[in-house]
Amino acid sequence: MSHPHEGVARALAEAEQQVRLFRRLVEADPDRHSPDLASALDAHALLLGLSARREDAVPVAQEAVDLYRDLTGRQPDEYASAFASSLINLGNQLAELGHHHHALVPMREAVELCRHLTSAGPELVSSLEFIGIKLGEMGRHDEALDALNEAMELRRSLIDTGRTDHAIAHWTGLVALIHQLHEMGRTGEAQPYQRMAARYHRHIAATQPDFIAFLDELLNGHGYSVTATGFRRNPGHGTASTPDRDLLARLHEQNEEGMRLMRAGRLDDALVLFEQVIDVLDGESAAAATASPLYNLALVLTKLGRYGEALGPLDRAVHIHRALATSDARRLPQLASSLNNLGWLLLALSRFEDALVPLNEAVALYRRHVESPDGHARSLYNLGVGLGHLRRHREAVTAAEGAVDLLRPLAASDPGAHRASLADALTWLGKQLRHLGRNREARAAEREARRLQVY
Repeated sequence: MSHPHEGVARALAEAEQQVRLFRRLVEADPDRHSPDLASALDAHALLLGLSARREDAVPVAQEAVDLYRDLTGRQPDEYASAFASSLINLGNQLAELGHHHHALVPMREAVELCRHLTSAGPELVSSLEFIGIKLGEMGRHDEALDALNEAMELRRSLIDTGRTDHAIAHWTGLVALIHQLHEMGRTGEAQPYQRMAARYHRHIAATQPDFIAFLDELLNGHGYSVTATGFRRNPGHGTASTPDRDLLARLHEQNEEGMRLMRAGRLDDALVLFEQVIDVLDGESAAAATASPLYNLALVLTKLGRYGEALGPLDRAVHIHRALATSDARRLPQLASSLNNLGWLLLALSRFEDALVPLNEAVALYRRHVESPDGHARSLYNLGVGLGHLRRHREAVTAAEGAVDLLRPLAASDPGAHRASLADALTWLGKQLRHLGRNREARAAEREARRLQVY
């Protein structure tokens, strides 16, 4: 039997040849060969991802999506299913690079596309499972479970027959749901799914052992092993290749220098420095040390007005802080702060619904675990802004009032640091009160804001 990685390398070389071939054929006859090129590009992107070449995979996956979008526009019945699959592929490549919010865009499009197809049962199930997995990785557990439960309901009719035609698809879908239930502490609900998953695993191990070996090899590179009901972390994974302490110290100094450059207004120089630090740390697989420069890189990009580019590194920083905070409560302040900034950035990109998720999580962390009135106030204010833009004015008033209550004593003790924030919160509170017809209260809030702005 071929070693799994050898099989991927061989398939990748063949996919590259197919892409080159169909590019030439498309030049001669685009109508005939564009579908072939789209399919070859999609396969090429998938194999690049399996080869840990995600940066290379994204533009290839995007080209496949663009071709399928055009083909589906002309012949929806023929190509919509393949279009949905290519969108999921693109989303997966983006997510593996840490661009989780960017990844949700094509994944959501795939789900909506499949909902409108008359015969897209398997594609809808797959799309729901992929988006459920990614939402879970982002800490959006309720949304993740909703998607995975919907997928399982669609699978159930096939699973209940006891047939094994789609054993691998059923097993992976069950594993995703089991993992999410365990993440939410709902282990009892996972038990019947575990029994089903174990049955499918036995069948796959007996009939397709190459698949189990291939999957085990892939997961082993990330520190996991396959089990009958999913996967487990290998003991001691990651301890053997701890980055050199002297190197980490030098990179920490470079990160600090980047922050000094940022404070001095030398944003382009700071940008270059942060990117250099991140490149080295990524090469060293030092996730914990990467969170701070990623956060700083996003901050510089935001200051430069490059909001869309800032989303990727900030998303990665949140992901790292979340993972670290699960075992170390001292990381919760960094998680809360990065979630608040992620919410603010999504507001700046007019993605108001998406912004509510990290902002609600930030508010909950500040309320229960992190003692920071300033951070709590900022997250409440941002949450109120998002709710207001979504016309949820009563909830927006509650959030804005909470921010005002926290900011008043802060502004009294340190006016220079907090007076402007209090004025902003009062102004927003006034606007939301007016939407509810509470004009007298709105005028009082606006008068107080104007008095603060005079000083």
